[in-house]
Amino acid sequence: MNGDIPSKLPYSKARVIQLIFLNDNPPAEELKEAASNFFQKDTVVLQVATNRFLLIEAMDSSINKKEDFIALIRTIETDFFVQIHLYQGEAYEINKQFPSKFQREAQWFEECLHYKNAEQFYSFETIFPILLTQQMPASILKFIEEQILIPLQSDMELLDTVKTFYEYGLNISLTSKKLHIHRNTLNYRLAKFQETTNISTKNLDGAILVYIASFLRSKLQNAQK
Repeated sequence: MNGDIPSKLPYSKARVIQLIFLNDNPPAEELKEAASNFFQKDTVVLQVATNRFLLIEAMDSSINKKEDFIALIRTIETDFFVQIHLYQGEAYEINKQFPSKFQREAQWFEECLHYKNAEQFYSFETIFPILLTQQMPASILKFIEEQILIPLQSDMELLDTVKTFYEYGLNISLTSKKLHIHRNTLNYRLAKFQETTNISTKNLDGAILVYIASFLRSKLQNAQK
């Protein structure tokens, strides 16, 4: 992970997909082949540790989106009985700065696994609230804890519901379907959350607060273990 990128790559812009397997001795060759088959032929597959793979994927031939990576995770976990964390890197020009930009993503990935280890798919969009939480002054985090987490401590389902609601673009139908609840139940939870926290659920203004509160809750739970 600290060396140079492979020489003579047949493309000028690429991203690195990081795969981490939680099992102690995963079937490396079989996993490498399964991962390779998911990507285009010009993707470079590197095994950098017993349980870690890097895939350097050309952006001009990439067709993979978040949903595709989640499907890959589920397929490999089902076929090989392993647990996976995957980080979808950003696209960068392949030059002298490419390794340092990858190292930055690798560091972020490691930090977020510590605080949000239940997640399987990561990208900068998903880890940004975590990174932001880690950089916040203690006084702000304390305020979020007092104003959101403590009032909701007897009904944390409200926080999870509102987070999902934001993730689905404030769409009642999609959120209800995702949570397997009736629209009326969802509306009740949204209203109760707003009454308890004074955060509006009618627009995205409170989204970042909800995300930070969610990650802060995970951080506090981890600290208690």
